[in-house]
Amino acid sequence: MRLLLSDNLANQNIHGRVFAAIRYLLRQRLRIGCAINCIDATHLTRAERRPYFSLARWHNAGVEAVYFDVPFSTVLERNRTRSRQVPETAIASMAARLEPPQWEEGYHSITCI
Repeated sequence: MRLLLSDNLANQNIHGRVFAAIRYLLRQRLRIGCAINCIDATHLTRAERRPYFSLARWHNAGVEAVYFDVPFSTVLERNRTRSRQVPETAIASMAARLEPPQWEEGYHSITCI
């Protein structure tokens, strides 16, 4: 979505616009009846995930989570092998904010990998 909106995959200055666009596209897909929709993003906190539950309720859809429970050291190791690395300070900040998905949020399924 970052590439589509700004011609720059690494543009971190348009975070709000990226997720507004994702939610807009998801709404459209739900309105026309697309049965399977995948949002590939971190969504670290309940607050970041909450809009998707509202959309799902409005369109009588379910929400599934795929949660990658990976040790922090493994995340850092994998990041070092990427062509577009994320700064380790950013990864540490994200890890500190992480709230794993919980059934109480309203998930229909949670897959932990």
